[in-house]
Amino acid sequence: MHLPRSLWLSLWGLCALGIMPGALAFDVDVRVDGVEGELRDNVESLLAIRQAARQGESRPHILERLHKRAKDDIQQALQPYGYYSPTVRSEFEIGETSATAAYRIEPGPRTRIRRIQIDIRGGGEADAELQAEIDKLPLTEDQPLLHSQYRAAKERLIRSAFARGYFDVGYETAQIRVHRDDRYADIRLVLNTGPRYEVGEIRIVQDELDDDVIRRYLPIASGDPFSPDALLDTQFQLMELGYFSRVDVSPERDEAEDARMPIRIEPRYLPSQRYAAGVGFGTDTGARVSLETDFRHINKRGHSIESDIRVSQRGADVGGSYNIPLGNIPGESLSFNTRYEREEFEDGDSESYIIGASLARQPGDWKRRTYLEYSTERFSVGDLRRTTNLLVPGISFERKEFDNEAYPRNGWSVFLDTHGAAEPALSSTTFAQSRVALRGVLSLDAKSRLLGRFEYGASFVDSFERLPLSERFYAGGDRSVRGYAFRSLGEFDDDGNVIGGEYLTSMSVEVDRLIWGNWGVAAFMDAGGAGNIAFPELSRGVGLGLRYRSPVGSIRVDLAHPLDKDRLVRLHIGIGISL
Repeated sequence: MHLPRSLWLSLWGLCALGIMPGALAFDVDVRVDGVEGELRDNVESLLAIRQAARQGESRPHILERLHKRAKDDIQQALQPYGYYSPTVRSEFEIGETSATAAYRIEPGPRTRIRRIQIDIRGGGEADAELQAEIDKLPLTEDQPLLHSQYRAAKERLIRSAFARGYFDVGYETAQIRVHRDDRYADIRLVLNTGPRYEVGEIRIVQDELDDDVIRRYLPIASGDPFSPDALLDTQFQLMELGYFSRVDVSPERDEAEDARMPIRIEPRYLPSQRYAAGVGFGTDTGARVSLETDFRHINKRGHSIESDIRVSQRGADVGGSYNIPLGNIPGESLSFNTRYEREEFEDGDSESYIIGASLARQPGDWKRRTYLEYSTERFSVGDLRRTTNLLVPGISFERKEFDNEAYPRNGWSVFLDTHGAAEPALSSTTFAQSRVALRGVLSLDAKSRLLGRFEYGASFVDSFERLPLSERFYAGGDRSVRGYAFRSLGEFDDDGNVIGGEYLTSMSVEVDRLIWGNWGVAAFMDAGGAGNIAFPELSRGVGLGLRYRSPVGSIRVDLAHPLDKDRLVRLHIGIGISL
């Protein structure tokens, strides 16, 4: 049949306008009442007629069919929350341009858990720690039945078994038996762990260090019960050695035999040499430049050489150390060092040559350093000129617990040191000295911190005049009492020169707050002093500061007012960890 050209054009026009028969706008309104929150969300997501309406379905026979199955959809949506006997009242009307489906839901009484029976079979049956995990599952008798908690309990028990080396773990039985009429449910789980795997052969794939150098740091050994957490511990332990940029520790599952899992360790080495140069400024030091070198491993035993050169307007510090790793804890070492130090300040100067050896150990959470140093120091203060020789044995302890080294928000640290010299033993004078330093930081809110510091030192000396400047206590400066010049607080000689003291007390309280990005402000109060009495008179300073949080720590610009002097303010600039 041939239609006139004008009729064809009319039909195409109707199609373009969207008003052809079957393309008329059709509105489907689906209403759900009687439930709220998660229940409502789950019902709406599983209600097929609602999903069809959202996709534009308008064919009456499809909508009627979906309406008839709506009660089943609603029951399925409510069951995960323990509602197995809901009452659903429904209405459905359809016209030429619209349809309405309404569902009034009464969830009914909630099903509760009557009995929980969980059994572990296989190697895990005698594993007390795995058995103890059953009591930690989010399931208890007489609680409402929640399928999400049931699934979480199953997954948690599987993960716990896997973490303890049961790689063949699986459920023989996993059932929820629901008694609808009595509104209770019984849960039955039977977990078969299979055998517990052991650590098999440990293969270290590298050739730059002797194999035993790396092996002595491994927290795992062949025959140990296998644990994924132990592999992470191994990775972290080896990374702390400072030799590697990356360490891959992986089980070789395909090669496991007789429940023994081979482990492959493949470290990737950092460059054997590191060089770092820097420039900076601090009000205590003036302008400064630095150069550091680190030969990370100069032989197959992992020995290293470190050196640093620091030159500033007020002094110089040049040193180097040869380090031999010891023990099985990263950081434990025997070191031989030498250092040259020169320092100039307002009322004096000193120049020192030092050689020594130190033994670093870490018993538990504390780092212990035992050392022996021999030094020659030429110093002057006021009219006093002296040269001293000291053979100094000493020991220090340190512990840090910070959540972030560069910019801590919570944590604390303790440092203790005791050392001395005796005149008969290659020394120009006899003295003993102890110092303790406490630091802490506490997060006040997402952007604010409270920082605190306390330091105390005491010297016991035959002749204070013969005590070199490096062993005298001073206060004042960026990291002591702001508002006062560097090393400007201490005892005075007859000419008014600051000569230091036998005792030191220093403390500080500061609040800082980020205000925009990495920029922040601070308010602080410092107090401290040095003298020849056990508790020296304290000088105090208060002020405000600007902070910038950088990758190397906090850049600090402070204006401090000394409360015990006529000077209005003093500028302090520093870079580093703000404790």
